[in-house]
Amino acid sequence: MHKLFSVLVLFCSALFAVDQKNPQILEQANSNFEQAKLAALQNPEQAEGLYIKAINGYRFLIEEQGLRNSQLYNNLANAYFMHGEAGLAILNYHRALRLNPTDSDINHNLKYVQKQTNDVVPQNNFQEIINFVCFWHAWNPKLRLGIFFIFNLSFFFLCACSLNSKQVRIKKARLYTGIASLIFAISILTSVTALDQNIDGVIIAKETSPKQGNGYIYNNAFTNPLHAGTEFALLEERGHWLHIELLNGSTCWIKASDIALLN
Repeated sequence: MHKLFSVLVLFCSALFAVDQKNPQILEQANSNFEQAKLAALQNPEQAEGLYIKAINGYRFLIEEQGLRNSQLYNNLANAYFMHGEAGLAILNYHRALRLNPTDSDINHNLKYVQKQTNDVVPQNNFQEIINFVCFWHAWNPKLRLGIFFIFNLSFFFLCACSLNSKQVRIKKARLYTGIASLIFAISILTSVTALDQNIDGVIIAKETSPKQGNGYIYNNAFTNPLHAGTEFALLEERGHWLHIELLNGSTCWIKASDIALLN
């Protein structure tokens, strides 16, 4: 019994030590990142070393300590981007958004880095039409959520009013607010469940030549190579090659070592 108690004490002490250690590692990683930004213009080599230290700190908390939260992934993505690794930055922004899809800062960061990549894959015509018609879907998620609650409360209020009134204008207002509430509910649900774009992974190699089949013997799928930051949906895995679909609907095969999957 005494041995069991000693083991439990040691175990609890170890857990407490880990909990005490994590804030220090996070604080040091954040400090390294801020120092790197200050040193970037005057001493690029020092800045590079500090960015690497920050990245290693964030990765240690995620991979070794098992911490999973959107802000930690966002910090890691920021550090990767400032270090010049757009592919890994976009990858971790997506991981952050899977944990917190409505975070406006992370959404802003992702869109900004996407515009900096070498491969800006054009959307197909159907997607452009959808974006034009459903223009509100590009609004800030928190703004859409607020508008949804306003229309939703208005709808139920008008439903209550219509019980004691037969005025046509109340019924029309109830119908319009109900439709608006449904529209914004669908928009928010689409963002939260990641149905906007089925992204399973990101190219992290600086440059890669996609093939028409799963091997080097096949011809190149496109005239130009793909670069870090290009997002895709995974269609099939075959050995060391992956069959992927880009955001514009084009498909190709790519080496597994050139990509990273969100999961």
